[in-house]
Amino acid sequence: MSFRFTIILVVALILVGGYVYFYELRRPTQFVTPPLWFYNLEMDRISGIDVALQDKKISFVRDPADKSFHFNDAAKTPVNLERWGGVTLLLSGPQSKRLLCTETGKASLPPPCNNPDIYANYGLTKPSVVVDVTLEDKDDQTGKLVHNTFTLFIGDQTPDGQNNYVQMKDYPQIFLVDGSWGPVFARLVAEPPYPPTPTPTFAPPTPTKAGS
Repeated sequence: MSFRFTIILVVALILVGGYVYFYELRRPTQFVTPPLWFYNLEMDRISGIDVALQDKKISFVRDPADKSFHFNDAAKTPVNLERWGGVTLLLSGPQSKRLLCTETGKASLPPPCNNPDIYANYGLTKPSVVVDVTLEDKDDQTGKLVHNTFTLFIGDQTPDGQNNYVQMKDYPQIFLVDGSWGPVFARLVAEPPYPPTPTPTFAPPTPTKAGS
């Protein structure tokens, strides 16, 4: 190896090392904020959904055999899958855009939910949409199925219509979730997802012979 080539190689290594040190090693560390969740659960645990819109209410349950949802009626009317698709996914784990307030006494942001008017301001004192979600789990000791229900309050939409104010019953925190929440669950009551009425078919008349 020639002396000239060795000098060029050393200079190149110095330049590469300098670049790595000044532009890579000294680059400010970027911290990624973890996503904020309203709550998070496995979708397969959902066995019942009750939705109330003002003075109207509708109920859906999951069939224990095929795990499909149907109306909670005597006929076990199936739901319209084109309308139903995504409902249980929405309820399994909505990411939140923002936490507006938290428990009283926490010395950190966001501020505590100790303003008596805060729930009314966001439409959560008398929410127009209330969703009861029933979960099915197996007891670790007995092996029997147990059911627990939690309640969600869906309040007003933000002024830009992009988000909904939401709260879980018995918990003070107020979150922002995607603005589709309110309309999707309100429509389940206002326009229930009944299966489409099949188009009637008529058999063509049978031709008869002349003179018969």
